[in-house]
Amino acid sequence: MLLGPLGTRIGEILLSTNKEAGFLMSLVCDDSGLLLAVAGEGADEDQLAGLTSLFDDIATRARRDIGLQQVDEVTMFDAEWGRYVIRPLPIHTGGRFFLVVRVPARSTWRRYTNKLKREITKLFTDASEP
Repeated sequence: MLLGPLGTRIGEILLSTNKEAGFLMSLVCDDSGLLLAVAGEGADEDQLAGLTSLFDDIATRARRDIGLQQVDEVTMFDAEWGRYVIRPLPIHTGGRFFLVVRVPARSTWRRYTNKLKREITKLFTDASEP
């Protein structure tokens, strides 16, 4: 987990959005699955590493096989686990970061994940400015 005020603030934003959107879980992790901030339950680091790796595989194949230059979201649904939405965050600090949310069946997520993406990116940008 990301320590300090930045991690705390990201966690607060995730928790607030979970309540508003009805998300079961939301988190920010890096491309190895390391958790930076999490709100809710069900974050398994091995599963996260698999999800972020899967995102990279899909993005690579989309570029190579059909010419899509940017994949901004991957969603997966499982009857037991529900829907997972993985979105890369445009944070340029040397590694890749992802927003992952677990969404109940028949719920919307795009507006809320857009909001989270903007707010979390702004926090990283503000933290990196002198």
